[in-house]
Amino acid sequence: MSQYSPRVTAALSVVDEDAYTLDPDGSPVTQTTSTRLIASTLDSLDVRPGMSVLEIGTGSGFSGVLLSELVGSTGAVVSVDVVPGLVERARDLHTRFGRTNVTLFARDGHEGVPEQGPYDRVVAWTTPETIPHTWVEQSRSGALMIALVELGGLVKTHAVMAAEVTDEQGLTGLALSREGTSRCMARA
Repeated sequence: MSQYSPRVTAALSVVDEDAYTLDPDGSPVTQTTSTRLIASTLDSLDVRPGMSVLEIGTGSGFSGVLLSELVGSTGAVVSVDVVPGLVERARDLHTRFGRTNVTLFARDGHEGVPEQGPYDRVVAWTTPETIPHTWVEQSRSGALMIALVELGGLVKTHAVMAAEVTDEQGLTGLALSREGTSRCMARA
């Protein structure tokens, strides 16, 4: 039995992880989040067919292709990264594998991508000092957002935050976990 939902398990089974997370020489792409964290985060994000998802931090493109599978042909994934080379690499892979529902941008993720919103889900694989209000403004009411947040000034001291966008264009915290979000998403 899988530790992930049937939808995330199915997405993992049809995506060539190595094509995204390894360079042609077999070395790992350094901007890759662990498969375990990606899968548990996507489970908590509850991505469904037809949704629009904003992804901050394209990285290797692996999480983006999983999101592409989860939103299906009627949904859209918009991914942004500050490193143009990562965006081009991911774009080439998505094109090679026929992923036409993923749009990539090389820009500062703090800005989001307002021209492609509004979004039903926002996931950030980066750790901003604070959650940019632009992400909230670009989201629909009821959208779920999962992002890493800094807990202190120490290196690598962070947690995963899950929140819901409210009608008032604010955030309502749902969970904070240092292990991931899969066991802490019950609404208060």
